[in-house]
Amino acid sequence: MNKIEQLEINTARSFQLAKTDIIALHTEIASMKRSYLDLARKFIEVNQEVTRLRRKPTMKKISVRKASPKRKFVASKAAAKVHSKACYFGKNIKPKNKRVFASKNSALNAGYKLCDCLN
Repeated sequence: MNKIEQLEINTARSFQLAKTDIIALHTEIASMKRSYLDLARKFIEVNQEVTRLRRKPTMKKISVRKASPKRKFVASKAAAKVHSKACYFGKNIKPKNKRVFASKNSALNAGYKLCDCLN
């Protein structure tokens, strides 16, 4: 093969490689364009949502604590545990043996232990 034929072959091969690279770049650009359009659409949607949320008045919820109903605690004079009035064992204490406390602390200070209904 002479130098001119080799030059023609090399030139043709170079153009083929350039054409392949151009096609690959064109495909990549088309893919990037689709991604850009998707992102632009999502950006517009997010901006519209932000605008909608800014227009929407927000109500601050204020919680008001209600005073808890006063619970009474009962204990038997002969036993070592204090119960709530709703407890099964607290209901069965006879009135003559019943001690009533206004708080758990007062019952604990009197030496009573808490029933499982109070834990």
